[in-house]
Amino acid sequence: MSKKANLRRSYFKLVNQEKTQSEEPKSSKPLTYQDRIKIKRERKERSRLQKIERTRQKLQQMKEKERQRQQKTKELKNAKTRTGQPLMAPRINDLLDKIKKEVEN
Repeated sequence: MSKKANLRRSYFKLVNQEKTQSEEPKSSKPLTYQDRIKIKRERKERSRLQKIERTRQKLQQMKEKERQRQQKTKELKNAKTRTGQPLMAPRINDLLDKIKKEVEN
């Protein structure tokens, strides 16, 4: 045999040995009914907690966006011209948005 074939064969032999070593031996007896029910409950509880956490994070993000939006509108409302007069465009846009919200509701 050639040197390449020998190396290749030994490489695949090592790979197969590593696979067999890394695999955990399977338990011969199956899970009992109570164990399966327990695992099922744990999975349900985990998924429920994850769902609650996702909604909590979503609410927090919504609150943060609302706070940033309010801060931005406040800055726009407080904007002044060079002579110190308030800018009217942001105020008019804000009033227009309020009217649109009232019409939608």
